[in-house]
Amino acid sequence: EEKLTRGENGDGWRSYLMLDRLTQIATSTWVTDPSVRHEVSREVLRRMNDKGLGEQQKAFIESSELQQLVRMLQDWAVSTVDYPKFARTLEQFEASRSAALATQLVNTMEDVRWVKDTTELTNAFNTHYRNANVRLSITGQLVNDFLPILEPIEENIRDNVMGASVQGKNSTWTQLRVRLFEDDERIRLRFIASGNTRSRTVSRKGFVRFFSNGNSKFLAGKELQVSRQGIFAHDATSSANSRTKVVDLETDYDHIPLVGWVIRQMAMEELHEQRNTMKSVMTNRVSKAARTRLDESLQERITDYEARLNEKIMAPLRELQLDPSAIEMRSTAERIVLRCRIASAAQLAAYTPRPRALKDSVMSMQFHESSANNLLEQLELDGQVIDLEELIQKLSERLEMDADAIREELPEGVKLRLGQDRPIQIEFDDHRILVTFRIAELSTPRRKWRNFVVRGKYRADMGRLHVDLEREGGIELISEQLGFRDQIALRGIFTKVMTRNHRLNVMRGRFLEDPRLSNLGVTQFVVRDGWVGLSIGPPNSPKVATETPNTAR
Repeated sequence: EEKLTRGENGDGWRSYLMLDRLTQIATSTWVTDPSVRHEVSREVLRRMNDKGLGEQQKAFIESSELQQLVRMLQDWAVSTVDYPKFARTLEQFEASRSAALATQLVNTMEDVRWVKDTTELTNAFNTHYRNANVRLSITGQLVNDFLPILEPIEENIRDNVMGASVQGKNSTWTQLRVRLFEDDERIRLRFIASGNTRSRTVSRKGFVRFFSNGNSKFLAGKELQVSRQGIFAHDATSSANSRTKVVDLETDYDHIPLVGWVIRQMAMEELHEQRNTMKSVMTNRVSKAARTRLDESLQERITDYEARLNEKIMAPLRELQLDPSAIEMRSTAERIVLRCRIASAAQLAAYTPRPRALKDSVMSMQFHESSANNLLEQLELDGQVIDLEELIQKLSERLEMDADAIREELPEGVKLRLGQDRPIQIEFDDHRILVTFRIAELSTPRRKWRNFVVRGKYRADMGRLHVDLEREGGIELISEQLGFRDQIALRGIFTKVMTRNHRLNVMRGRFLEDPRLSNLGVTQFVVRDGWVGLSIGPPNSPKVATETPNTAR
């Protein structure tokens, strides 16, 4: 209290640290439920360790007065852990992959993390059951292939150089490329802009006019670092080398034979004396212009990239309370590697080794079934009553699927009450993608059916420029209550939901149709152990993996 009273923004810190709630719990005799103390103390401790805090805020929390509060909250946060029960739940989950058991495991680990000397157990659990469920690797070659080709810049020149009025035209050609640096903690890359500038100018000083052609070469660079804290851009650096050649000279006295000649000689002598200074001035101006253009261009692109990333990925995931956490961000001299976990605090993530990418792929991506199932769980479909058409619409929006063809074939008046445990589940295994619907009740204007499961298998049709998923075999119906006529009626409905006529285009046809990638194709699409692995590279690439098995998580 005294620390906050003396410092700035005391009311803000009081609210952030939930001091009024903590005081109520500490002084009220009616608060007897230990879970209340656990919940509030853990929330405050999480806030005090938030990665988004600035240096001044961290320093404030690390003060002796605040550390006394931390120690008190740590005592409140600890609860008893039933380790034998936890082990049994873990075994049951390995056998069933139940969402309810997964929630129990996560809740138990939330209790474990506040107990002293359990860091090893927490880390082991996160490694084996909450590991990254999406991995992306891109080569520097592919990044460079997708860099924009910069158009020449034509500029009018109106300037003053060492007392001379300069007018003319300037043409600049720039080539942009990226260089990657090895860093195990972050992604480091340097944008390099190289090119040349040509100018045709007229410089007037007094009664003398110089007609000049200039040619300058420049090199500018700007380093970016991408880490869990965001994107940090260094100031651009640049260098240049300029040459200027005077191709003609005129004076206001050229029509006077002797005087004109003398003035021209004097002007040439002055130009000769100042040539080094003028070269230095022009070199600095070209260098500064290159540096400024690179700074402004990249800042604009970074701002646009962050806005699109937030709009298309981060905001929708956070709306569903899915916290996309970067588990690994690193770069080598050849590749950018990103591994992230898409899961809420109460969900598991990847728990099986992922397939390895091909050796010379220019881009590879692996995603675990938990990334899709976690998203489906956060839609809160458990037990929900919903029209079939509305359900398909909701799924197509969240999963960015083109479901127009499916909606056109759906029968009208079909209403569902979905199951309570993972009503919709996706599994990746045995070269197939299995989609499961658990239905508590399905009703049409004429009939009702209860408690059944519908499954459909999809296989990949892979070509050089596409990967399409198409249903394989018939629809599987699982129930102890369905007769022959029931089977026919339900198959008639769900064969339209999972129709053979609708192929899901994984690559969406846009990426590989880019002419800059005409020499590339899909070289790998594997489905196994809960993972889908995709590689893009030269069509005749050798099928060799890039990592050893113990690093394949």
